[in-house]
Amino acid sequence: MTLSSRVNPLDPAVEMVGDWNGNEGALRLSGDKPTIKFAGGAAAGGARWALHLGSRGPGNLEFLRETGPGAFDHVFTLSPTNRVGIGTSSPSATLEVAGDMKVTGGLTVNKIEFKTVVEQLNILRGDISHLSDNVSHLSTGPLTQQINSLQQQVSSLQAQVSSLQAKEASDVAGIANSLITLAARVTALGG
Repeated sequence: MTLSSRVNPLDPAVEMVGDWNGNEGALRLSGDKPTIKFAGGAAAGGARWALHLGSRGPGNLEFLRETGPGAFDHVFTLSPTNRVGIGTSSPSATLEVAGDMKVTGGLTVNKIEFKTVVEQLNILRGDISHLSDNVSHLSTGPLTQQINSLQQQVSSLQAQVSSLQAKEASDVAGIANSLITLAARVTALGG
């Protein structure tokens, strides 16, 4: 390991050089609850963070954001039971997110693209609306067969929408399972 102090302002204040040998790395912090605290200056908005081992139980590794003197928000938790918590210090599942989740772009879970499912639902809703408009503009008489045909098409499209909505609800459970698998992989990579 090499320690050096900053001579040039562009150099780090302290540099540690070492390689992972399968058991040890460049730095080891020991103690009952080893912690690294980050205290930002003006450029960092005065933010204060901590990386803490042993918080909320043996083996938990947490990223904490200081909200006041001695007060911290639990931002990210890795538990020794292969659980990941975002916004919670005690994840009760492989991945637990306390708060809203936003996904931009497409989302594929178990080979189902949710963006595509939503687009299909919107197309079907548009088709139903169009057919309903056509039916309401038709009058009785020689157009009765066309009206009946259009009504059957509307009923068929409504059944397809209901089927896709049921599939979408089922796919949400699939998303949760995939996120759990992802969390386990993240935990494995971090551990």
